[in-house]
Amino acid sequence: MVLCMGGELASAAALYALAATGMTALWPIYLIAAAFGAARAFYSPASSALGPALVPRAMLPRAIAMNSLSWQLASVIGPAIGGLLVAGSASLAFGVAGGLFFASILLLFSFASPPQSWTRGASSIEQIREGLVYLWTNRFVLGAISLDLIAVLLGGATPCCRCSRGT
Repeated sequence: MVLCMGGELASAAALYALAATGMTALWPIYLIAAAFGAARAFYSPASSALGPALVPRAMLPRAIAMNSLSWQLASVIGPAIGGLLVAGSASLAFGVAGGLFFASILLLFSFASPPQSWTRGASSIEQIREGLVYLWTNRFVLGAISLDLIAVLLGGATPCCRCSRGT
């Protein structure tokens, strides 16, 4: 997680440098966005796995709910604050983002490493079978996954120009 957050910090620093120098070429922005996306792609699963290692089992549902709530709240408030910062100065916005990434790295060092247990579990095929049995016997989860599948498959469907005119 620290390495990924370091990649995000480096991306913010690079964007800060571009904004401070007034460089307007697009290729560095695309390169930085790709690096940031790669760092975020590895950071997200790692951070999701951290919660269960930090919270006692009895508190896990509440911790997951609070994590989800904080993520949704940050998804709404963060862009608004970012917009206000960009209105002041683009380099200010990237500087603040870099500072927050640096603070996150420092906070990550304060966590103790969760204990690792390396027990040999069931085979991959057996785990897939168990997951399908659980899905089939839990109608609520099956319904939620089915609804999500339909939304993903049909949500992006838009009529073409000919179809929307009725011809």
